[in-house]
Amino acid sequence: MKVAIYSRGVDADQAQALNALLNELYRHNVAICVFEELVNKFHLQAPIGQHPLTTFTHCAELTDLDCLISVGGDGTVLDTITMVGDSGIPILGINYGRLGFLASISKDELSIMVDALVNHTYVIDKRTLIHLDANVPLFNNSPFALNEFSIHK
Repeated sequence: MKVAIYSRGVDADQAQALNALLNELYRHNVAICVFEELVNKFHLQAPIGQHPLTTFTHCAELTDLDCLISVGGDGTVLDTITMVGDSGIPILGINYGRLGFLASISKDELSIMVDALVNHTYVIDKRTLIHLDANVPLFNNSPFALNEFSIHK
């Protein structure tokens, strides 16, 4: 199994929970690819004898993934969705934020979540992804929205 981990910004006080996630994944012999900024910020590395920790800077670099884990809040999940686009990579949101509608897994449930992921005892919640094309580059490389978008003057 191969997973990637993305976050747009984990606070220093959340480093312990991030390391707990990595340890749980390694305990199940999962190959892990982590967003490069996280590796650099927290000096993350694989335990001796485990798959080496690989990094990515863009979603296009990710291949053969079983899941992309979004670590943060609902805003981070939305960022992850725009990165993944229409690639079909499933996203799992771990809530380090406040709301947790999209990132519904608590950081206290890491062990249960990894067990379900590894044993394929989970349900995929399919959502509508909207792709908007425009003559003007309004959205850079992220012309995607989840469930809705608004057009302003």
